[in-house]
Amino acid sequence: MGLKIILMLFGSYLFLIAWVFALNYSRMLKEKGIVFSPVVAAPLYIFLCGGALADAIFNAIAGTIIFKERPREWLFTARVRRQLGSDDVTQRLKAQKWSRLINSIDPGHV
Repeated sequence: MGLKIILMLFGSYLFLIAWVFALNYSRMLKEKGIVFSPVVAAPLYIFLCGGALADAIFNAIAGTIIFKERPREWLFTARVRRQLGSDDVTQRLKAQKWSRLINSIDPGHV
């Protein structure tokens, strides 16, 4: 049972890393003006939808624990953006930490 949970967490972590790289790679190709063929685009969009689902689940579980509030937004990035303008200093500091981390992976995302 414990090994199964560890493998699921590790698999989720690998999926998240692959998702970030796929997102950045697709953005880079679009900036160069390269048009995706349907053979490339269909799996990419399916993969990105899976990443959005993983982001929503992360927001619901980890985001609730981190910010100690129920989610108002679907995605974690939207929550971090909202908390950056918060009057609560503690929430704003947590949001700044996560904003730096997210922007170090995907510059300009938050």
